[in-house]
Amino acid sequence: MTLEGGEALAAADAPFVLCVGTLEVRKNGAALLQAWRQLAPRLGDRLPRLVFAGRQGWRIQEFKTALAKHPELARRVRIVDSPSDRELAYLYQHCLFAAYPSLYEGWGTCRSARRPGSANT
Repeated sequence: MTLEGGEALAAADAPFVLCVGTLEVRKNGAALLQAWRQLAPRLGDRLPRLVFAGRQGWRIQEFKTALAKHPELARRVRIVDSPSDRELAYLYQHCLFAAYPSLYEGWGTCRSARRPGSANT
């Protein structure tokens, strides 16, 4: 698959780690930024780029502040805002690996995890 132009292609022009999801506090992107900031002195130029792919959500001031406060970190981070399905596929195909540091997801309880005899079993 190839892409022409756009943020996704530009973000993928160097080795990168991908984090996909809405940028919001519960997705824990700030923890990834902190990890990258700690790894930078140890790995130097070997540290891959960190690419966030998703739309901006709520309560991301800590995330934005970390990027503003640490320009050396901001140079290693790219944000692909609201990528298309085609762009996401491209990013997944070309990343070193995907990181998923979410603190909470609202998927509910799995049916198999419910107590026997309860509703919807």
